Amino acid sequence: MSRFNAIRTCDEEGIERSISEIREFMVKNTPQNIMALKLIINNIYNNIQNLLYELNDYSIETEEKSSEVLSLMTKAQSLDELLSVIKEYSIFVSKYYHRINTQEKKKIIVELKQYIDNHFTEPITIENIASRFYISTSYLHRLFKEELGITPAEYINQLRVNYAADKLKISTDSIIDIGMECGFETKQAFYRQFKKRFLCTPAQYRSRFKTSQ
Repeated sequence: MSRFNAIRTCDEEGIERSISEIREFMVKNTPQNIMALKLIINNIYNNIQNLLYELNDYSIETEEKSSEVLSLMTKAQSLDELLSVIKEYSIFVSKYYHRINTQEKKKIIVELKQYIDNHFTEPITIENIASRFYISTSYLHRLFKEELGITPAEYINQLRVNYAADKLKISTDSIIDIGMECGFETKQAFYRQFKKRFLCTPAQYRSRFKTSQ
């Protein structure tokens, strides 16, 4: 399975090592009959194909490459030729897998941000968001850290605090009411996050803004 993990993670050195290990194993344990070798390599090829099915993105690009690889495997006359073909295909699939996976991540993060941007004043939770998008909370957390450099909870709190700051400038509502309107469930949570962002309490912020007018 390590060779397929190397493909998933776009680890060309790992692919190289796996091909060397396959060669060593086959030289020691497999009859050097070209048809027998092709059957084994074809099984490896099918497993690599499954990585493309994981992406649910079988394009013209991958179809053409797959046809080319099958043709080269048919023409190959030695173990080294077969392994050269499967190595090249492994690297191709690895790069393709990485590209599509990256695009999918960016698409998901855009949709997640849009949802949170529209609902941050509501009592949403990380669990609710993950469930809505059919992903785990750990994957949701990792996506935000990788793409935005912050956790989803931090992103939500940033939106709430910035919205509260805007309301403090123009609204005469009580500070507690503003905090609740912005999605904070308790006064303590509102004050803690606000002070973390602006280095002052909501009351001090409102006072400073009025003084500056």
